Amino acid sequence: MAKTSSFWDDEAGGFTASASPLKRDFDVCIIGGGIIGMSTAIEVAERRPDMMIAVMERADGPKGASTRNAGFACFGSLSEVALDVDVLGSDAAADLVRRRVEGLSILRSRCGDDNISYDNTGGREIFLEHHASLDRIDKINELLHPVFNRPAFVRMDNLIEQNGFDTKTVKALVGTEFEGMLHSGLLVSRLWEIAKKRGVQIIKSDVVNLRNNVHAAGKPIELVLKDGTEVICRNVVLAANSAISELIRMISNNGATVSANYSSKPMFQPARGQILLTAPLANLKLHGTYHFDQGFVYFRNVGSRVLIGGGRNVAMADEETTSMDTTGTIQNYLEHILPNVILPGKNVAIEYRWAGTMAFNNSKQPVVGEVLPGVIVAFGCNGMGVAIGSEVAKRTCELIC
Repeated sequence: MAKTSSFWDDEAGGFTASASPLKRDFDVCIIGGGIIGMSTAIEVAERRPDMMIAVMERADGPKGASTRNAGFACFGSLSEVALDVDVLGSDAAADLVRRRVEGLSILRSRCGDDNISYDNTGGREIFLEHHASLDRIDKINELLHPVFNRPAFVRMDNLIEQNGFDTKTVKALVGTEFEGMLHSGLLVSRLWEIAKKRGVQIIKSDVVNLRNNVHAAGKPIELVLKDGTEVICRNVVLAANSAISELIRMISNNGATVSANYSSKPMFQPARGQILLTAPLANLKLHGTYHFDQGFVYFRNVGSRVLIGGGRNVAMADEETTSMDTTGTIQNYLEHILPNVILPGKNVAIEYRWAGTMAFNNSKQPVVGEVLPGVIVAFGCNGMGVAIGSEVAKRTCELIC
């Protein structure tokens, strides 16, 4: 029977947190110990080493998306960028790519490639039929030239067979040299390690209440933890990804006047991302990261294994959830793709099946701003938290420091 834990979690360590606060008064409290939360803590600690900083994480290590993703260090495939151009406009789409590239640069510099098993494999996108974005490569490359200073995407159909695909099934392959892959567990473990070295206290607890009775700038904010402990903070950062809307509702339920930008219906829609990982395979040709179906499906090698994830578009409404259970609908779909697209004609054993929770917003843009004085939203995921998380943390820090 396949394991339901994340492969990355099983291989990583370093997620030890305090059972309760060592002190009760902090300059900055960050809710969420994933990539954005820990990166924000590190940014603040590096700029203001005099500040007392705490991170609240509900589990033994982050269990949302940060260690339960696919380990892609990517900025978006050709078809994804083309769709962003259509939805957001050229300037906004290009700026979003720039932010993701900047975020990856910060992350790699901060953690060190060896510490996170970063491998600059390049990225690929496969197409089973002609797609309109293939006719737009030159335009997209022109748009992104200020970011990369050379073509971001190149048609590489000659690699279809070399990568183990059937040329009768895969009709086109587009590559980019600017993507890679990493070990998600080692990445977050490294961020925790760096944060602790900077004096950040990591506390294992749920935040069950958040109140600011005065609702004025500069006044302390109270966080109530699951065991009843009250912690006083001057700044609170909501970096809990899919739980941000829930936290904002908590604030509103306490009578606080939330900024109009956040007072309407929930801005951040939770989304489950399901993944499976095969047993080791002999003579695997696949190497690197791959996108398929406008990024809704993604796959890569993990050593001699194949990891495949996504497929939300098969049952979109069902996947708008914070549940981390896997489902037959999505798992069967992903498992169907393995012998029919990725590993033609091969029967493979599945060793892991797991899920994580992401979050999306309608604008597809990162969101950094105050919900009320001293309470800051730090959101940037939209399926790209690894890439853009450090850039979001940098902007969040600027509101505090």
